Amino acid sequence: MNYDRKTIWLSALAMVVILLGGLLVTTVVLDAGPAGKTKVDVTDSSGAKPVSIPQPNTGTGPKTSGDRGGWEQLAVFGLMLGAMLGIGVVVFRGGKKSRAGKAQWMAAGESGHDGALVAFDRLAPSDDVPAGPTQLSST
Repeated sequence: MNYDRKTIWLSALAMVVILLGGLLVTTVVLDAGPAGKTKVDVTDSSGAKPVSIPQPNTGTGPKTSGDRGGWEQLAVFGLMLGAMLGIGVVVFRGGKKSRAGKAQWMAAGESGHDGALVAFDRLAPSDDVPAGPTQLSST
């Protein structure tokens, strides 16, 4: 697929316009404006300020199967890591095979052969190229 420059630039421009338009619509529709005069007490009864990210080992451990940090969450994390590893292996192995196929294809092109393959790694014999030493004439 060869696209001319004009098509690529128009596609990029359309993408930018759509993204900025979506941002503008989201900002106008969902933004409630300045916050009202609400006073929030940031200290509790002990006088300590709350934090948005709790320190390690200050919360409670998982008690039911749906709690954070339970075995289900760790199993999903393991499955995601395994899937990413599998994708990496497939991509790596696929690239190796395609390079080998390209090398064979280029060799077939240089030899004048049409490039038909008997198997993944063997070119089909052609009529004008001798197959072996038995077809060579001795003069």
